[in-house]
Amino acid sequence: SGGIGIHCGETAWENERDLCMLFGLDEAAGPQAPEIPWNGSVEKLHRNLTGAGGWQSARELFGLLNRATRYVAINYVDDGLPGDAGQDVDLDVLTEDYYAAHTVLHSGRFPRIKLQHGGRVPVRLGDRRVSVGLRFPGDNYLDEAWARRLLKTRVLDERGFYRPADEESFWVVVYHALMHTREPGRQLQDRLLSMAGARGLTDWERCLGDDWQAGRDRMLSLLRARGVRCPEPLDRAVPAGHSKHHERGRIRNVASDCVRAISAVGHEFSSRVQTAYWPLRDGLLLRAPWLHKVKHWRRMLR
Repeated sequence: SGGIGIHCGETAWENERDLCMLFGLDEAAGPQAPEIPWNGSVEKLHRNLTGAGGWQSARELFGLLNRATRYVAINYVDDGLPGDAGQDVDLDVLTEDYYAAHTVLHSGRFPRIKLQHGGRVPVRLGDRRVSVGLRFPGDNYLDEAWARRLLKTRVLDERGFYRPADEESFWVVVYHALMHTREPGRQLQDRLLSMAGARGLTDWERCLGDDWQAGRDRMLSLLRARGVRCPEPLDRAVPAGHSKHHERGRIRNVASDCVRAISAVGHEFSSRVQTAYWPLRDGLLLRAPWLHKVKHWRRMLR
């Protein structure tokens, strides 16, 4: 008929997710909710999908994400929920279903186009906008086998979001400092030292001392001893910290950084163009359904 197809979820899990997005978290209590017989009247509800206009808080966001996909929050601050720590938010979410997570997270009338290698999604939390990095096994943001292990062993934090298991959380921060930064800032260094001290690793001051290259080599060897590889991230917007521990000349490092920067700009431009295209296309097809037949004729002529 040329209309928009709508279907219900195929599993109880999908139905719970969809109910949460349609009616909000409180109204969709899940299968434990008591059955109330229908009184025969139809009530019209006018509201956007949960999160479509932004999120009241990170707790609301993760409450829905907990029902929507298997994920684990990485590279987050320790105080409060991820995303509740002020304007400067460093948060990445590793998920086994990138497209589902992207659909849930985006804020605004139209979703940003999904980058094939992962990337950052603008999210509105309360009265501010933050950027959340969406990662998945195979995008080389993390070693793929390790990323799958993090998802398999994740734990539900008492604050309401899934985080890496205790034995993995320290090494996630180490990997982030090694692979995703030029050189860790003071806040990241303090966090590493605090986590290392809590684990009885008292010599980490040497890793984060004046000789950062030597410290980087030491951390790299410790990660490799745990069976963790350090591939180059496919997302070109990720800082090329990986190039520092390869035996490359300075000129080659600079060239690599330039290529990554140009590629990141290209990805952003492509994302904006496609984001503008799809709403225009869908709006045109809704106003002129006969265009569907033109598309069908073109296929027949090929």
